[in-house]
Amino acid sequence: MVHKSILAAASPILAAKIASAALQRANEDPKTALKITLPESDSLLETLLRYMYPSPDPVLLDMSSEGKTMVRPSATTLDHSSTPASVGPVEELAHIPATGADAVSLLKSHPKRPRLSPARRSASLVCLGLRKVSPPPFNAPDADLVIRTSADTTFMVHKVIVAAASPVLAAKIASAAVHVAHPDNPAVDAATASLEIALPESEFVLETLLRYIYPLPEPVLLDLDDIAAVYDAAANRYSFACATSALQRALSSPRFLDAEPVRIYALAKRFGLEDLARTALRDTLRHPAVWPDYDEFTEMPASHYRTPLAAHRAIRRDAVECLRSLDLTEKALPHTARTLPVALRCNRGFKCWWEEYKERACPLLLEIPTSDRVCDAAFVAELADDVGCLDCRHALLVSLRPGAYVQQLKEVIDALPTKHGV
Repeated sequence: MVHKSILAAASPILAAKIASAALQRANEDPKTALKITLPESDSLLETLLRYMYPSPDPVLLDMSSEGKTMVRPSATTLDHSSTPASVGPVEELAHIPATGADAVSLLKSHPKRPRLSPARRSASLVCLGLRKVSPPPFNAPDADLVIRTSADTTFMVHKVIVAAASPVLAAKIASAAVHVAHPDNPAVDAATASLEIALPESEFVLETLLRYIYPLPEPVLLDLDDIAAVYDAAANRYSFACATSALQRALSSPRFLDAEPVRIYALAKRFGLEDLARTALRDTLRHPAVWPDYDEFTEMPASHYRTPLAAHRAIRRDAVECLRSLDLTEKALPHTARTLPVALRCNRGFKCWWEEYKERACPLLLEIPTSDRVCDAAFVAELADDVGCLDCRHALLVSLRPGAYVQQLKEVIDALPTKHGV
């Protein structure tokens, strides 16, 4: 038992079937539920409905069309990285054209999806300030709810979709219906009457929220300002579960975590996303502790601001101590009569390789306390080119062997964030 407006908005084919069924029952009570028959299995139909309704997307763990291994989603962020692949005969190969020419014509018949420029901001942001009428499908003629934004732009939508997605807006719709069904006007049916509510959101935020709850492709947000504004409305003002889970996935994407981990940490603390805050805190170690003055810092308690600075400072100190540790060097180098003395004491007028390595690696660790640069093979190879003593160069290359000095140093440095609770 589902809602006609959701199915009709999602599929023009189902919309035609619903209209045909309504015509056949034109003489009956319009409030009576319609019935249509589809040749799909229960599991496949349920999966399609979950994609249409404003709820988190289902997780399909099998490539077959029946969806036998569907996992019903929760309100938390879904992780698709551990989804097992289905192994076995691939039935889809039977549908591949027999000739190469047929295959080429089939590929050409599919239109290419346009690429979004990374420099652009989120879609539809440019023209929103110029219009007062919402774009399709939010101007439907059969809409029974009008939402008016702070700029007096109207969105004509369906009550059942909005109410199913947000308990806050469901209460607003019910309150508006009570005012419409006034005792002085008994001819008005509150269930079918067109209602109007006003929200203090911009056109961009409201349109993005509606695109999350309608059965449409998820909007692509290319700017953290956009994501923060939409997430604030979805999570704190309207309780849009489907939108918040999708926006959490966007915040945790490498696109933003790699570029601005400090700002992601601040946003995660602001919105109470502790798992994301811990992930972002660890990623801040890959950047120098000289951060831009983000607006989110003004809303952050001093204790939250000090946490990444203190972690950065403590791990920097311990990383340099690991580099200077002679015990680690003696443990890692091969204990042979020839190599060990040469590695630790160069008697040919050159610095020993370890002293040169330490001199170059310390500034890098004081800037970014991770093993990415100082334990990289390219960094060691560059040092080997500058070491003139052949014995010292040999000892340096020996340190790159599995289980030798460089690998052990990498393991010790990589364990420092866990040691400090990051």
